[in-house]
Amino acid sequence: MAISSSCGNSKKEFVDVTIDYETTPTMETHDVETVISDSGIIRYKITAPLWLVFEEAKEPRWNFSEGMHLEKYDNELKIDATFDCDSAKYLSQRKLWEFSGSVHALNVAKDRFDTELLFWDQQNKKVYTDSFIHIEKSDRIIEGYGFVSNETMTDYYINRVSGIFPINDMRKQNNDSTTVSTSDSTAVTTSENESKTQTHNKTIEPIQLNKTKRTERLELKQISKDGN
Repeated sequence: MAISSSCGNSKKEFVDVTIDYETTPTMETHDVETVISDSGIIRYKITAPLWLVFEEAKEPRWNFSEGMHLEKYDNELKIDATFDCDSAKYLSQRKLWEFSGSVHALNVAKDRFDTELLFWDQQNKKVYTDSFIHIEKSDRIIEGYGFVSNETMTDYYINRVSGIFPINDMRKQNNDSTTVSTSDSTAVTTSENESKTQTHNKTIEPIQLNKTKRTERLELKQISKDGN
């Protein structure tokens, strides 16, 4: 980019300006509440204090460095999963989300998943992590390392289980917990009938940010370079 300046008959001067698109966003938006659509169907909603888009970077990405709340919808526009985190990144070409920091997720049965790093691969329709994960179900707590799940986190596999505890025992103070499972891995599946029973008259409550929101609608992969 060249910038020229002149004053009357004075000599013109040109200054070359180089923009680093790896660190300079093509769009910056504050206090965002945005619905993301794909092929005309709403897929999820994002609520975040700050949204930075780097469309001209070598690997185009969205950054949410101040935290984010994401609600994922099924084809009937019902929430089937939520994600909350301290920081998030979306690699648009690979359709890969990275949630980091203090990460909390809920499925439609209100099972809670806590970890420090979680990936959502939209192309392969799976959620996974290699980090420690803490899962709270209605009747038990499961902890372990390594986790692979479907997108709604109703059918998942824990690579290395470190403990399975009855929920009441974990809540009692001064009570020693005993590991129930001695295997290195476990799989948890919620059947269709069980899921319907668990989710009857239940909704996932979104976490509200105490900021004024601004709603925008856009099609996935259709962000212009000037941010409009």
